Amino acid sequence: MRLKFSKKTSICGFKKAKNYVLLNNYLDPTMMRNVLAMWLAKRLGVPYANTMVPCHVFINGHYSGAYTLTEKVGINSGSVEIEETEGILFELSTEYDEKYKFRSEVWDLPVMVKDPDFDELYEDDPEGLTPEERLALWQEDFNRAEAAVKEGRADEAFDMESAVNYFILYEFVKNSEIGYPKSFYLHKNSLAEGEKYYFGPAWDFDVAFNLLVVRDGVANPASPEGDIWVNALIGEMTDSEAFQNLYKERRKIFQEEFFPEMLGYLDTYAALIEPSAKLNGFRWPDSGFYSSWTFVEPSFDTKRHVAELREWLIQRAEYLRKRDI
Repeated sequence: MRLKFSKKTSICGFKKAKNYVLLNNYLDPTMMRNVLAMWLAKRLGVPYANTMVPCHVFINGHYSGAYTLTEKVGINSGSVEIEETEGILFELSTEYDEKYKFRSEVWDLPVMVKDPDFDELYEDDPEGLTPEERLALWQEDFNRAEAAVKEGRADEAFDMESAVNYFILYEFVKNSEIGYPKSFYLHKNSLAEGEKYYFGPAWDFDVAFNLLVVRDGVANPASPEGDIWVNALIGEMTDSEAFQNLYKERRKIFQEEFFPEMLGYLDTYAALIEPSAKLNGFRWPDSGFYSSWTFVEPSFDTKRHVAELREWLIQRAEYLRKRDI
C-alpha cells in the first residue's frame, strides 16, 4: 500500500517525505526477506538502500496485519537524493508501463523513466526542454553506455563498485528478477561529461531466498545452489576484468565479515517480530497456491520459518564459497 501525506512528513525516524510504502510480506512467512535484503544492501554499500521498519496496520479500527514501512523509491529526500532537473532514475522492467520509456539499442532492454516527472519539469520551465527532447537525450546517453559495455569499456560508463555490490546482493539472496529484467534500478547524477550510471536502489525481494517453488504440483524451497539469471547488460559487465577484480575482493569481505553479521541481525530481528508474525498469521491463516509457480504459508509458525531461512542462508553462503575456490 502507498501511504501519502499532503506535505513532507517524518514518521518512525525516516527523512521527511510525502510518500511511503507499506509492504505486506504476503509471499513471505518469515516477514523478513525484504528486511534482510535491505540490511545487506546497506552493509554492502548499495546506493540509497531502503530503511525497513516493522509495523501493524489498522484501517478504521480493523486490524489488517503486519507490514513493513519503507521509503517509496524515487528521486526525493528519502530515497534517491539527486537533483531532479539534472539527473535520472531508470527502472528496467518488462512491465514497461511508465509514460516515458524506450527499448535500448544493443540488447533491446525495456528502459523506463521512473523519475523525474518530465511533464512536471516542463510545466515548471516551459522555456526548457520538452519531455520528448529530454527523453531523447537520456535515451541517447543510455545507448552510449550500453555500447560501452558491449565494447569492453563498462567501467567508463558504469560505476563498478555499485555494480559489484548490487550483483553480490542479488546473487547471494538468489533474486533472478533482474534477469527479465524487473525492479532493476539505475541512476545517474547528470549528463555532464565523466558522470557514470550507478546501480541502485535495490528493490523487491519477495521471490528470493528460500521461496517455495511449485513443480508438478509439489512445493519445495528454492535450492540454495545455482547461479542467478541476469540480463545481457549485467552478463556482459560481469565478464569484464574491472568487475571480476573488484568482485573477488568484495566477495571475500562479504564471506568473512558481512555474512556472520547478517546471521546475528536475523536472530535479533526474528525475536523482535515473533509476536507480530504470530498475530499476522492468525489474521491471515489461509495458505495455498498463490499462482502456478509459488506456494504461500501463513506466518504464525515463525520459529520454523526463521530456522528454515537461516539454514538456507548458511547453505547458500557455503555453496558460493566452494564455487569461488
